[in-house]
Amino acid sequence: MAETHLLPRDPQAVLIGILRPALAATWPAVKVGATLPDPIPTRCATVRSDGGPMVDQVQTVARIGVNLWAPSEADAFDMAAVTEKALLGSVDGLVVLGMTSVSGPVPIGEAIQPAKHIYMTFEAVLAGSTG
Repeated sequence: MAETHLLPRDPQAVLIGILRPALAATWPAVKVGATLPDPIPTRCATVRSDGGPMVDQVQTVARIGVNLWAPSEADAFDMAAVTEKALLGSVDGLVVLGMTSVSGPVPIGEAIQPAKHIYMTFEAVLAGSTG
């Protein structure tokens, strides 16, 4: 009989998979990924995993940073509201076991383009996957 091991999930991939369709439902041209695209589009989001502990053999707590860029500060805050709703509503008891908003949305002053930048952080409790 083969042994089954539970592997930690890729937190970035899980959250990008949740966030991309949520943002695209309102802004179809939005780019969502782990890195900032080049050239930078008018509206985009990046999801970064900042690590986090394994709770036990089947659960990981992922610390997540989400960056949002939009044409105006109001647009960026709209994206932040959709982001928060999508991530906090993603708890399904199978993959996402818990989700907490830790900080944000916080406007970031430095501009890499004319777009406005918002930063948010979350903690996600993710179940392991079989592999």
